[in-house]
Amino acid sequence: MRPGEIPPFKPMGSQHVFALNCRAEFDAIVVGSGPAATALAIQLTRSGATVAILASRKGQVRRPSEVVTPQTVRALESLGASDALEGAKTCRGLLTNWDGGDRFYDYDLLQCGSAFALDPVQFRQRLCGIATQAGARIVITRTWEATHLEDGQWELAVETSGERRRMRCRSLFLAHGRCARSGQELYARHFVDKQVAIEVAVRRTGFQDDSLVVEPSLNGWWYASPRSGDDDSIFFLTDSDLLPRGRRARDAFIASELRSTRLLSRCLQDCQECVVVGGCDARFSVASASPSERCFAVGDAALALDPLSGGGISFAIESARRAASAMGLGGPRDRGSYVSWVKGRTGVEATKRLTTYSQARLPGPRTEYWERRRLCLSARAAEGVAGAETRRKQ
Repeated sequence: MRPGEIPPFKPMGSQHVFALNCRAEFDAIVVGSGPAATALAIQLTRSGATVAILASRKGQVRRPSEVVTPQTVRALESLGASDALEGAKTCRGLLTNWDGGDRFYDYDLLQCGSAFALDPVQFRQRLCGIATQAGARIVITRTWEATHLEDGQWELAVETSGERRRMRCRSLFLAHGRCARSGQELYARHFVDKQVAIEVAVRRTGFQDDSLVVEPSLNGWWYASPRSGDDDSIFFLTDSDLLPRGRRARDAFIASELRSTRLLSRCLQDCQECVVVGGCDARFSVASASPSERCFAVGDAALALDPLSGGGISFAIESARRAASAMGLGGPRDRGSYVSWVKGRTGVEATKRLTTYSQARLPGPRTEYWERRRLCLSARAAEGVAGAETRRKQ
């Protein structure tokens, strides 16, 4: 296994993994096994629906560990899934100099609760275990294809245990992430930027090891969550086309970016020694609505937030709650309201993203990475002025 990868998916409660040699008709099939998929499966099964989760057998490139805020912790508690936080490390707060001055945002003081730094692999496995305990069935598959039948149902051909099997459902939920290749024929996707998250192995000294550190640099920004075990990785976010070609040039570029920081430099023993071990998609993107009344995109599959928002898991749980409410056991009840909610949330998150980027105080001259975001903000402001003028004339 290469550095930066996680092992093939194995859910906790794997005795519930479902073999497709018997009943293969469900009220709902949820594609994916992340927070949105499992939160949705938990809610649907508890409302009496029969649910199957399609989980990929393949290992995935590891994603940045995520800090869940007290608000998200409360959402997990209301879902009955707080056990998924078992073993998570408490995160005292956010340390940043994003707007120029060193600031510490204390979660316990300002949000009246604890935040946690999650190992994304263990968190995903525990949520799947909770979903299976609620009654969902997990089907491990390599590939799948969906067909919308004339009677309104969905039929999925899945590859599992070396054989192709067929499943049917009344409603299909796509919760397979921001960059999944399967299911692309069901909806289009609009990408706003070219951002990637680069995992960098470094040596920490332990400074602020109980806090999340976020800091801008010349050609992107850095994200370092509280250290878990022996894991010293931090993440650098930039646009993919700004990375130099060739390993040596790329490593030198990232080391230079790290040396331009002030807070993170204090956390590390040697800014010269940093090794790139992996990367993943971090683009802000949104899916178009599926043409089918019985197909829903949920979580990152519906709206992939910029990691700077820190709201990925919170959005996953909320979108799952709204999608479950929109389904109804006898068929879709109010899909239109769900689609409208996603559209509205997209506008809110896009504005918030650009506003936050505009507040960054850089350690040097503005570069292409930051200029792109400034131009996006200017374009959005112009759209707002034009829209207001149109409404005034009407």
